[in-house]
Amino acid sequence: MQEAHLAQPLWLRILQFPLTRVIVLGGLALSMMAWTESRILAFKDSPLIGVAIAIVMAVMVMAVYVAWGKLIERREVTELSLPGAGREWAFGGLVGARLYAGCVLLLMVFGMFQIEGPTFYTGSNFGMEQSVFALILCTITGVVLLVIAIRRGHMVPAPWNRKG
Repeated sequence: MQEAHLAQPLWLRILQFPLTRVIVLGGLALSMMAWTESRILAFKDSPLIGVAIAIVMAVMVMAVYVAWGKLIERREVTELSLPGAGREWAFGGLVGARLYAGCVLLLMVFGMFQIEGPTFYTGSNFGMEQSVFALILCTITGVVLLVIAIRRGHMVPAPWNRKG
């Protein structure tokens, strides 16, 4: 398998490296989100246009992701398949709601639910998503989900370890 990996051109091996994926796709997604935000602000008096802009951006990001998976990583992008998508979306929404409720609960327990609490804990004007409690709860949840994925064998092998 190592020989097959070495037979690939250097540029492809660089693009298949996981950190490159994070930098390139993440940078592209963030720049598209910034562009979308500026367009939405330009049409702040027309919320339906803002929704349409956000939907177009989401479809474009997914299209770029699928193209990257097929052309660069040379794999089927099954994580965006439609079968079971509704169930997974609903589960994700429930997990997100529970994480948000957990943050509220922790802020209430520590007596900092009011916006006057320390910025470090409450997230200040940005909202609870920037609070230390959100960081801790979401990190723990991410680690738990990673362990579940590893135990179920749902991890995609690195490009140089894939067969075929």
